[in-house]
Amino acid sequence: MAHGSTREDDRPAFHFYTKDWLTDPALRMCSSSARGLWIDMLCHAWRMPTRGVLPSNIERLRRLLGWHGSDESLAAALHELEQEGVFSR
Repeated sequence: MAHGSTREDDRPAFHFYTKDWLTDPALRMCSSSARGLWIDMLCHAWRMPTRGVLPSNIERLRRLLGWHGSDESLAAALHELEQEGVFSR
């Protein structure tokens, strides 16, 4: 018997469809910094204790993502993604 868990939450990766990433109209309307933020958010959301749930507090989210800009620039990039319908809260 193999060592380790077969729980779904222990999967080390998720499917990433490059065509979807490259051709999604809403995502294409966003700046490159917002798109970079989005892929980081997807990756961190995958690894969170409750999969898919990121901190709602902007300071905690900034630290988690390693965002080097201000909280205001992070809020602006999040707003851009949300405005284009890339994600919702």
